[in-house]
Amino acid sequence: MTDQVPIDESSVSKIWIFEGTRSDRLLQFSNLENLNNNITESIFTMPFECMGTGSLVANGRIYCHIYGTKYMMQCSLNTGSCVERALPDIGIGPDEEYSLNGLNNFIDFQHTEQGIWVLYASIFNSFNVIIERIDPVNLTVIERYESAIPKRLIGNAFIVCSDVYGIERADGTSSYVSYKYDRIANTTTSLSRNQLPFNHTLGCGSSAWITQLSYNWVAERLLVWNCGIQEMYDLTFVK
Repeated sequence: MTDQVPIDESSVSKIWIFEGTRSDRLLQFSNLENLNNNITESIFTMPFECMGTGSLVANGRIYCHIYGTKYMMQCSLNTGSCVERALPDIGIGPDEEYSLNGLNNFIDFQHTEQGIWVLYASIFNSFNVIIERIDPVNLTVIERYESAIPKRLIGNAFIVCSDVYGIERADGTSSYVSYKYDRIANTTTSLSRNQLPFNHTLGCGSSAWITQLSYNWVAERLLVWNCGIQEMYDLTFVK
């Protein structure tokens, strides 16, 4: 994870990684070269284990889903102070994960120009994706949208401006953006394979394993981790 809007220049090149999809240890690397050489700058111990690959670093804080609960948490990387808050509607069963199962991906944190967002599924929305913007400090919900994107049928998702996009699969090599949700119009659209292709590189030999898909609005790029390797995709917007 990188911080799109770091609180100081010293954090611009830093990278943070949890030790697995269930961990209370957050590793900090000073830059990409040190990450590739496994040279750790520091290790943060969280008060609880975090789960999944949907965590986020933003504005000097780490956001994550507390393991086995309906609680999300944010901790300051400078002071170590933490705040926890429940998402009462969230589900933490097989129907609330992305199709690339086994990673405990129930909350997906996203950072846009508008602030911090969480994506999750709930039985109260027919297991479709719910989008909520939260206060970056106290984690209270500021606004909420209910899409018709079935989380179980997408491999991952990201937010660009006012739209949420879901990709068809996060493994293999051939994928595409299969769903789009427009928050302003409150409409969900199912897309065909040839409309927005999103093919993966072979990060794991003959396949791929896409996690932590997000849009960096500062660089106008999609960022992903593919089999533990960070990849970047430049985007072109067509009106």
